[in-house]
Amino acid sequence: MKKYLHFNQDGLKIIALITMTLDHMGKIIFLPTCEPMTLIGRTAFPIFSYLIMLHLYEKKCFQKYFVRLFLFGTLTSVVLVLQNESPNNILWTFFVAIACIWLLGKAFLVFEKTAIRNFLNILIFTFCFFVSFGTDYSIFGFCYLLSLYGFFKYKSPLFVMFALVFGGLINPTALSAAAISIITTGILLMNNPMGRNKRYIRSKWLFYVYYPAHLTLLYALRTAGIVF
Repeated sequence: MKKYLHFNQDGLKIIALITMTLDHMGKIIFLPTCEPMTLIGRTAFPIFSYLIMLHLYEKKCFQKYFVRLFLFGTLTSVVLVLQNESPNNILWTFFVAIACIWLLGKAFLVFEKTAIRNFLNILIFTFCFFVSFGTDYSIFGFCYLLSLYGFFKYKSPLFVMFALVFGGLINPTALSAAAISIITTGILLMNNPMGRNKRYIRSKWLFYVYYPAHLTLLYALRTAGIVF
């Protein structure tokens, strides 16, 4: 697949942070849910997914992701539970998908016999697949993340198709939201992943800290009666 776009990765991260914030503002302090803000927010998950899977493929830093996602996924769950919301949040979706990729890689390295590898691969994928039912975006988000990683690893058009399909299915109940996810995915997959150029964000912890922090602020505003 020819790559002819050139997006700065830090720029993409900033866009994702902004659209995610608008999405959550629409759901938490604009009551009932503000549909335009929610639709804008449908770009956030594809962008974060693209960046995380790309970085994971390049750096193979599984242990770092496990620690960050578990720590801030737990913290975010506490914030949500205190607001009588479901503890489920997007960090657990990333955690399950990355755990699946890591386990599949370990099975490939540890076992030489193809039959054992294949059996373990099926077992690992099936287990993680069913665990992902309880995560944000459910099995569709899980399969979407694996499709993106497969695209970076194998450079196969087949994974482009998978990513586009699951990109639409992560928002199966709203055609407009599904269309936005598909378009965002298509644009991202045409990007040159090596295009880093100017750095805007120095901290690797920004997203992880920002996620529970901005939710806490929005819920505090709602508790204070500041809703629209």
